[in-house]
Amino acid sequence: MNQNLQAFALASWFLDCVPVSPVLYLLGPDNEARLVLRLLGCICHRSVLLADVDLAALATLPRSLNPTLLMSQCHFGRRITQILLSSSNPKFCVTRGKSQVYAYGAKAFCAELETAESTGVRVSLTPALDVLPHLTPADENARANDLQAKLLRYFMLNCERVREASVDTRDFVPTLREQAHAWLAPICDCPDLLQSVRNSLLQQNQQLEGESCTHNVNLAAEAALFFCHDPNRDHFFVRDAAVEINTLLKGRGEERSVNDKMAGSLLRKLGIRPVKATKGYRVLLTDAIREQIHQSAADYQVFATQDGVARCRHCSAGKHTQHGVV
Repeated sequence: MNQNLQAFALASWFLDCVPVSPVLYLLGPDNEARLVLRLLGCICHRSVLLADVDLAALATLPRSLNPTLLMSQCHFGRRITQILLSSSNPKFCVTRGKSQVYAYGAKAFCAELETAESTGVRVSLTPALDVLPHLTPADENARANDLQAKLLRYFMLNCERVREASVDTRDFVPTLREQAHAWLAPICDCPDLLQSVRNSLLQQNQQLEGESCTHNVNLAAEAALFFCHDPNRDHFFVRDAAVEINTLLKGRGEERSVNDKMAGSLLRKLGIRPVKATKGYRVLLTDAIREQIHQSAADYQVFATQDGVARCRHCSAGKHTQHGVV
């Protein structure tokens, strides 16, 4: 079995020990994907094989069941997809009218490439050259009876170790760090498997890094950092930030743009609050604001912080205190 699939099955047993539940996307032919889901059903914790999912069915899941949902359906409605992905964090509840939906648990989706956009691990399946093996219900039961007992013992012996595991996620973009922890913590004592899964996550991380460079908040941090490195500036206006963000977007092949109001909102998300002046809203580049901008740029891993070049005396401020490191 593919090592990422092994890691997903193990991670499904340790949902109480990690910050979020693992999410898996299977990309490839339907028949092969369904066979993989059936095999995962033999080894994942409290696995439920689903051919269709709707909101009414999700609402019937009991609290604290934490099932592994193995879904062969490729296309969901937007609302169902949001609920399934939002329920990957046990600290935040999902509501439906006056009631709550308890859908926390590991999740595996059959997915088209364009739909597998959220954080999670993607496994590509190739068409089988030979006839796929016939997996009978008796085969599934035999596999499950044998492996579930072994996995339960593995969980009992390792739950405290996994709960206390220290996983270095500094190489990952912030949006992938919790998923990386959920996948890697249960296999910390399996070095070969750990390295293989980590490499797969890092490959996906490269794609997310490319996407993050055009994320609006990242661009606002990069624009603010640009003004910090202009030795002739002691302030910049929100409209200046909008112009710089749009220049960055154009340079990276993006056709969209931001206006002054959006730029001000993005700066506030970074904790930078422009103040009203005669000619508009401006940001005074005091030492404290410069340090804050550098820290935000480091946290969002903007390009100018990745080359190791110190362009001003504040450039090393964010290197030792990056947020989100597990």
